[in-house]
Amino acid sequence: MGARPKEGVFGKVRLEDNKTLDVTGMGDIVLKTSVGFWTLKDVRVVPSLTKNLISVRQLDEQGHNVKFVRKSVVKIRLGKYCHGPRKK
Repeated sequence: MGARPKEGVFGKVRLEDNKTLDVTGMGDIVLKTSVGFWTLKDVRVVPSLTKNLISVRQLDEQGHNVKFVRKSVVKIRLGKYCHGPRKK
């Protein structure tokens, strides 16, 4: 992961059951992938969540092409890079 997200009060996220959770940090992070490094922008830190989530809407707004190939495989493209499992 790259630089630590900035800590503070950044609002709340609302879950499907209408429960709200605090956003305690926000910033960009750098992920190491099988094809290089990838920056996720405006990542929100929600300590109460037990899973990491990536917003398909935010990826689309940042120019990424998100394609659902099979139930559990997602390919994300920006320019010439493809982020997803390697083909066997």
